[in-house]
Amino acid sequence: MHKFGMFLIDDMIEYLDLELIADKWLSFTEALLRFATDKTLFVRQAAIYGIGVLASKLKDQWPQVSD
Repeated sequence: MHKFGMFLIDDMIEYLDLELIADKWLSFTEALLRFATDKTLFVRQAAIYGIGVLASKLKDQWPQVSD
């Protein structure tokens, strides 16, 4: 179920306009960071991929979101 959740978050970050999910950035970031150390390889990979996509889309705002 965690893998499915990470895939959903990744797809929302990657394909939706970030203004549509602006109120979710913090929740997504917390989930991605929490699951980046999951015991399951596929969950970790999806979480780290999502962190990279979110960071590249937020650019200058990333340090503010990740604090």
